[in-house]
Formats: sequence, structure tokens, C-alpha cells
Amino acid sequence: MKDSKGIIHSFESLGALDGKGIRFIIFFQGCYKRCVYCHNPDTWDLKGKSYSVEEVVKRVLRYQPYFKTTGGVTLSGGECLIQEDFVLKLCQELKRHSINISLDTSGIALTKKVKNIILLVDNIIFDFKMTTEEEYQKFIKSEFNEAHEFLKYLSLMEKSITIRTVIIPGINDTDVFIERLALILRPYKLKAELIPYHDYGKEKYALLGIKYVLEAVNNLDPKRLIILQKLLDSKIK
Repeated sequence: MKDSKGIIHSFESLGALDGKGIRFIIFFQGCYKRCVYCHNPDTWDLKGKSYSVEEVVKRVLRYQPYFKTTGGVTLSGGECLIQEDFVLKLCQELKRHSINISLDTSGIALTKKVKNIILLVDNIIFDFKMTTEEEYQKFIKSEFNEAHEFLKYLSLMEKSITIRTVIIPGINDTDVFIERLALILRPYKLKAELIPYHDYGKEKYALLGIKYVLEAVNNLDPKRLIILQKLLDSKIK
């Protein structure tokens, strides 16, 4: 196999929130989206330590006795699909070792390699961010249609899919937003997990000299999250 290098931000050896069971999580560098609530601005640029597929797999295999067959590897970021060449080769090699793969993504153009990656992974965590083109342009700096096309494609795959949407006070913590989200997801029979906004990444912005747009926004009230989650669940039964 021809060597390929991937630029990686960090590894987490015993994750429990990004897929089933115990996960070895690989956080990739690079993301062209500029979500106003992103808490990892240090992953935006394609700068960092590079690894070969063999080096990454070697790290993964050291932890295979811990995650066994009930857990596996999660590919996250940044947006890991930006490095589609490396990710495809990595997935192919992980499958040679019968390792479960979760893909944590916010969607990207459906190139042939991206489609092949989707075929190889077992579970997909899809960060579906907003519900209109205007919202995507204003808060995500990318296209709603790109995310929606990705969602439609995933719905055709026989994969385990988890939809996640971050709820931000004053931006999308409304009944109207939830109703629009339900309208989008209902045809695909997909439920969504609502994630509360937090400002844990604020210090990173200061260190990087980047303006934090949501400086005046408070963390989401847990009670409000529960109300919105119940509303969403009721709309897409």
C-alpha cells in the first residue's frame, strides 16, 4: 500500500461519547466551516503533526484489547473528510483488522472517495447544524444544500446514523427551529440528539487572537434543552 500522510490534531484513547462502547478517537486537523459556536478553532488549519496510515493503525492496535468488538475507532475533527485520501486508506486498513469505525462529520461534498469512506464505516455521527440556507451562511459559513445532500445520501445507506444538532441561546433555541428540523428529518425517519451550547473554547480563541462572536451568549439552560428535545421527539415519531 502506497504511504499516505494525515495531519492529526490529537488522539483520545478511551473515549465513551463518540460512538458505541469504548472508542479510540482520532481528531483530524482541517475544517473550512467557521461555526460561530466551534470550541476547537485550533483544528481549523491544516497544520500539525503528520502520521502515516501504519503509524496510526499501530497506535490503534495497542488499545484494541480495551475496546474489543463492542467499541472501536472514531474519526473526528475538525472535519476529517477534508483529508479524504488518507481517511480512505486508513479505513481500508482498519477494516483489515476487523475494527468498528464511527465517522463524526458535519458533511462535505460527496466525492467518489467520500462515498467509499461512507461504505466502509459502521456508524455515522452527523452534525446537522442548521435548517435553512440563511442560517448556514450566517452562522456556519457554508452551504445548507451541501449538508442536506449529505443527509439524503446517508439515508440511503444501511448504516447506524446519529444526528446531532447544537442548540444555541438566541440563535436556534426556539420551537420554530425545532419544527423546521423535524420537517427535514421526518422523511428519513431519523431522530436527532440535541446538544447544549457551551463556551468552553472561549480561551482558545483568545490565545489564537480570534474574535469570539458569541462572547455575550450564556450556556444553554439544561431545562430548556429537555423541553426542546421532547418537542423534537414528538414531531418525528
